[in-house]
Amino acid sequence: MFSVFKRTLSSATMLSGLLFLAGCGGGDGGSVTPVTPQTNVTFGLTWGARSRAIAGPSSALSVRVVLSGALQNGGDLVLPINRQADPAGYTQQVTAPQSSKVGTFPMSVAFYSGADGTGDIVASAETSVTILNDGTGIGNVTTENRVQTVQVVSPGAFVGTETRQLQFLAKDDNDAIIALSPGSATWTLVEGSDHLSLTADGIATGKTSGYATVRVSVDGATSAPLRLEVDNDPDGAPTTLNFDDLPSVSHFAGTEITDEAKLSDRYLNTLGIVFSSTPGYVSVTNLPQGDAPSSPNGISGATADGRVAHGQADPIVISFFDPKNPTEKAVVKSFSCAKDNDGIASQNIVATAYDVNGEVIAVSTTPDTLGAIVSVSSTVPAIHRIVLIGSVGDHNGISFDDIAFTPVVPVR
Repeated sequence: MFSVFKRTLSSATMLSGLLFLAGCGGGDGGSVTPVTPQTNVTFGLTWGARSRAIAGPSSALSVRVVLSGALQNGGDLVLPINRQADPAGYTQQVTAPQSSKVGTFPMSVAFYSGADGTGDIVASAETSVTILNDGTGIGNVTTENRVQTVQVVSPGAFVGTETRQLQFLAKDDNDAIIALSPGSATWTLVEGSDHLSLTADGIATGKTSGYATVRVSVDGATSAPLRLEVDNDPDGAPTTLNFDDLPSVSHFAGTEITDEAKLSDRYLNTLGIVFSSTPGYVSVTNLPQGDAPSSPNGISGATADGRVAHGQADPIVISFFDPKNPTEKAVVKSFSCAKDNDGIASQNIVATAYDVNGEVIAVSTTPDTLGAIVSVSSTVPAIHRIVLIGSVGDHNGISFDDIAFTPVVPVR
């Protein structure tokens, strides 16, 4: 029976047979002509499980068994056998359609990556076998797998929830590439299931921004793990921050900002957003009931000496970075925020958007009216930094709330 195993370096092949009776005859009183015994070679062939059914070249889709000189005319008995489409392992009984001689013959076995003995040889063996009268006698044959190394081909970063077929590269002991198709491999997700899903067939789907590690196995060879990156979808649902769960201070200008109410990189490693003003942070401020779009908190600028400020001298600056690699800049497609419900209609709110090179790409000017919404956007993810300048006032200067931004996309 020939066996092809996906996860062992070599596979044992055992040939077992069906009973075949061979006879001989003679004349009545004349000379007897010797008859060379003949039989039909028969054996069991076991195919190891594959990761899925697939058309086209793939590891061990066919086998070619050759018994040299076994035919009555001295020719070779050649038995090409194709694997069935079923990806599960199975055993089939094979009986040669041609009669062969009984005796000892050289035998070669070659497993191919394609049907009908085409493609690369993925396993092979050579031995000498003795065929008996009943067609059996081949015994056990050990085949040597040709695939010695395998590696995952880097697919680049996944964006959002896109789905891809992962690819691999298989090589022999001479470092030559063996052409195989996806169904030859079995894939494993080592870590990062929160960020990526992976089937045993190598179908990978992004989930959330982060990293995942995968590896692949082919015919007993296993790759080194490869880390894959998943980025947010730039057109995905926006994130909104309202700051209501943070400690705060009074919104009156000049209020000393406590350490607990200072906000800068609190969300850097999770959302990729950083807040700053003149001293490098903004103030989380408490607004009167009904004065915040979503009570009770908003954010305000800060003076160099750490006090609440409103107006042009101490603007609020919001920047985006890759939460997986916070030193790398990131961009968004759109940004918006709501001002508090007080208003000074004679003054304006100005939001200026900059790209990673510091170039202005959008400016939005909005009158400081009751609950005004300020927004900037770009046709592609390009906004790295937003500068917010509000109206000037003691208690009625602007505080901002409900900061909303599209998914953060790292800059490559």
